[in-house]
Amino acid sequence: PHPNVIVKISALPTMSHQGFPFSDLHDSIRRIYDLFGPSRLAWATDYTAIRGRLGESITYAAARDFVDVALPDLPAEDRAQLFDGTIARFLRWPA
Repeated sequence: PHPNVIVKISALPTMSHQGFPFSDLHDSIRRIYDLFGPSRLAWATDYTAIRGRLGESITYAAARDFVDVALPDLPAEDRAQLFDGTIARFLRWPA
């Protein structure tokens, strides 16, 4: 219904009440993925904000890898959309 809307999921770990792999968010991430699909989801680092809220215990890798843990069956082309394609298309970045 809203083709210009994308959902940026990179700050989701700040909503968790658990540490990595933020298991309390896995069902929510799956529902968001199922609703919006990979072409409307984006992971674009919020590492400085995440680190500021979660402290020194969060690494860049953990902030990124929670998606792979939450969506272990994510096809390679969907993963490429989520981590590169969606945000590049939305921001109209050149290839």
